[in-house]
Amino acid sequence: MKNDPERYTVQKIHVHTPDISTLFLTAQDGMPAYVPGQFINVYFPETNTPEGKAYSISSAPCEKAFAITVR
Repeated sequence: MKNDPERYTVQKIHVHTPDISTLFLTAQDGMPAYVPGQFINVYFPETNTPEGKAYSISSAPCEKAFAITVR
């Protein structure tokens, strides 16, 4: 079992409004399978929140990147 979280890179940001954006993320080791409605926990080391924040995946499983829409 891996102890390190998966690392993703932001490939593109689509700004919908000044306070809502969609981030498109890709994984260095290939994208894992997921189903509609699934969520991922996102960790930002600089916020010092070890539990991260949960975001629903807003992209279709056939796409080559995770998309999460944030406010």
